[in-house]
Amino acid sequence: MKNKILYIVVFSLILNISIWGQETKTIKVACIGNSITYGAGIKKRNKKSYPVQLGSMLGDNYDVRNYGFSARTLLSKGDHPYMEEDMFFDAIQWNPDIVIIMLGTNDSKPQNWKFKDEFVADYHRMITAFDTLSSKPKIYLIKVVPVFQTRWGISDTIVKNEVNPLIEKIACEKNLQLIDLYTLFIGKAELFPDYIHPNARGAGEMAKEVYKQLTGKENQLVNQGKLKSSEYHYLRGGLKKSFIKFEQKNKVRVAFLGGSITYNGGWRDSLMQYMQKRFPKTEFEFIAAGTPSFGSTEDVFRLKRDVLMDGNVDLLFVEAAVNDGGKGRSDEEIKRAMEGIVRHVRNISSTTDIVFMYFVDPAKIEDYRQGKIPQVIKNHDKVAEYYQISAINLAKEVTDRIDAG
Repeated sequence: MKNKILYIVVFSLILNISIWGQETKTIKVACIGNSITYGAGIKKRNKKSYPVQLGSMLGDNYDVRNYGFSARTLLSKGDHPYMEEDMFFDAIQWNPDIVIIMLGTNDSKPQNWKFKDEFVADYHRMITAFDTLSSKPKIYLIKVVPVFQTRWGISDTIVKNEVNPLIEKIACEKNLQLIDLYTLFIGKAELFPDYIHPNARGAGEMAKEVYKQLTGKENQLVNQGKLKSSEYHYLRGGLKKSFIKFEQKNKVRVAFLGGSITYNGGWRDSLMQYMQKRFPKTEFEFIAAGTPSFGSTEDVFRLKRDVLMDGNVDLLFVEAAVNDGGKGRSDEEIKRAMEGIVRHVRNISSTTDIVFMYFVDPAKIEDYRQGKIPQVIKNHDKVAEYYQISAINLAKEVTDRIDAG
């Protein structure tokens, strides 16, 4: 298992270090929803949920992310309101170019639908949250799928006669494109084994329809045999500045700052070998600044001594997500330490590229399997998003690849 994980790490890093120096425009697609979006009940959902299949259809120029959260409601007074979850704020912070909203199924439960008079206002509030983003995303609303048998209080009568007509009305009022998945699945109960959630083929049919509405083109169900490493890499500012230096300068400096994962080499050594092979005319000075058990707080205090003593570096990898997760430090302390690293490096040289590394550990695997983003990764990525730092989420990729077999 350790060898398999190391292979995944090295392969992902080498694959993406080779493309991050290129000028690319990735269209970010956020799929907002409940367990139907999440892929509940689908074997190997990490390869066959509707957002994953949609991403495969759209291709490498799109980054499609699954923001499905089981049991969640659109209604703010529902038993599990989506807009009160961290996932909702994560989706907003991501600043997507396209937003696809599929909520309303769980709202049909009696304890939730008693607040039906607030459904339109709450939906408007969610739309506004995305509509005011700097990315100015295109927003799509989905008429939710049929309920083939009342379960868990979910009612097709309410979905068909009340929820979906309100969603259609909202789309018309806000001049948003409507995707009708209800009509698409009438008479197709065989695609919903538990009468509520689609199977893999049903999710594929959903993806096909969404793809058609997004692009105006037809598509076929795709082979989900492989996960794309690019889905776990957050390009942001990229590595263009450092790659230009690698191609034009005679000598460059690359540093690796982290704990025992960095100290022990492996991924670090493989990247060093790759860069030397990729730029044979360039002389590399590699700084291995890994210290076992150290996290971001310790790193920020030793940064000048261990990395910047002889001047700025051209490319810096920062690995602290594993040790930060077990140090008992507050969220604020972790964010301040990561920000301190970034600001100190950028104060010396604004042209230094930085990459945050989110390595895997058992706690992170468990969080992702429960549909949660590990808190330490959220802390690191908040800093990365603000400063447009590239990041590689190996914790999520390793989890998905293990679960996919």
